[in-house]
Amino acid sequence: MQVDRNNDNRVRVWENEGGIESESRERKKNEGVWSWLFDLGLSRYAPVFEMHEVDDDLLPLLSLEDLKDMGISAVGSRRKMYNAIEKLRKGF
Repeated sequence: MQVDRNNDNRVRVWENEGGIESESRERKKNEGVWSWLFDLGLSRYAPVFEMHEVDDDLLPLLSLEDLKDMGISAVGSRRKMYNAIEKLRKGF
C-alpha cells in the first residue's frame, strides 16, 4: 500500500496488488461541485462551498438565501449559481 499526500493535505491511497485506487472521501464528495463551479466560470468560490460542506447531494437544495448566507455577495455570481441550481433541480 502506498500513501501520497498532496499539496492540499488530502491523502490518496492505493494498493499495488489489487490495482485499487481510492482518494479521500472529501475530495470525491466535492469533485462534482468543483466541476460545476468551474463550468460556470466561478471556480474561485470552490473554497466557500467546501467550507460550508456543500456536496453533490446538497447543491440542488440551495436557495438564494443560502448562497447569501455562505457569503456569495456578488449579485451576478449568486444569480448565475442559482439559475444553474434551478436547472439541476429540473434534471438538465
